[in-house]
Amino acid sequence: MVRAILILSLLLVSGLTACGRSFTYTSYEVIHSPKYLEQGDQVRIIAGGQIGVTGTIVRVEDETLIVVVEGGGERSFTWQQIKVIERVERTKARR
Repeated sequence: MVRAILILSLLLVSGLTACGRSFTYTSYEVIHSPKYLEQGDQVRIIAGGQIGVTGTIVRVEDETLIVVVEGGGERSFTWQQIKVIERVERTKARR
């Protein structure tokens, strides 16, 4: 009997307390010029004849981007090679 009361009270207390959930929202912003990119930006790049690459910009030099890709290593892209480049922005929200 005591066990049943204890279990019932635990269920009631857990149902009354707010359970904090966090959500991560990801948005993508298409970039049309290298002048809008900065060191540290998270980007997703689709270059001519290649599968999409995701990484962080290390340097922006005139028309050349140097990106540290996920999985390790650096890749260099000229602006002419890039078909689509998107800035990846992640935001956490709590409910």
